[in-house]
Amino acid sequence: MTELEMIMADWVAIMLGLSDRFRMKSNGGGVINGSASEATLVSALLARQRALAQGHPIESMTAYLTPSRHASYDKAMGLSGITHIRLVKDSIELERAIVADLDKVWPLPDSFHRSSPPTCSRNFIPHI
Repeated sequence: MTELEMIMADWVAIMLGLSDRFRMKSNGGGVINGSASEATLVSALLARQRALAQGHPIESMTAYLTPSRHASYDKAMGLSGITHIRLVKDSIELERAIVADLDKVWPLPDSFHRSSPPTCSRNFIPHI
């Protein structure tokens, strides 16, 4: 990992509000994945672990995905034990679904993915 990659990994950890143990100055540090599928799995596992640490049972965790998502999202959710998946077509529908579900489930932030490979579309992250 180059110095620039370490700095960028720290920026992502800060942006996600992760504790210092996920930063390079600790024994943890950032991670550069070899593929989109690996990155998706690591992200799903992190979201699951964070929700569990906050006291949310795995049965309540819900991933909100678009129909045009990358196949790695389904695999990552399955491998991480997250079985509740809701399909939403855009960020407006995503917001409505979360508001409607919030008293019943715990939305996983990882599932608000950034892009859809088949259409080259992307979600507006600040809105999400």
